[in-house]
Amino acid sequence: MINIRTKVSPDKILFCEADINYTRIYYQDRMEIIAVTLKDVEKRLDSQYFYRIHKSYLVNIQYVMPNDFSREILMPNQRSITVSRRRMSLFKKMLKHKHLIMA
Repeated sequence: MINIRTKVSPDKILFCEADINYTRIYYQDRMEIIAVTLKDVEKRLDSQYFYRIHKSYLVNIQYVMPNDFSREILMPNQRSITVSRRRMSLFKKMLKHKHLIMA
């Protein structure tokens, strides 16, 4: 549960995007805005499945599509998201650990 009104299974979330003091939550077929910061959403979601790739993005690594290690990742809803330079090396390691890319 992310807030009082939002009861959704975390495995249905593709990624979350910060929008000042709100968070946009993206699913396969829709998007919703909640009045909770991305930092608070991150605290409530399992870090085993969600990774903060940028100050504005928290992605469900189960949905990250394999790529050639460019800083851009593609999500199933065709949204391209840039991974920050600072977080790229740890993100690569996490993907390798989760067997999401070819080693």
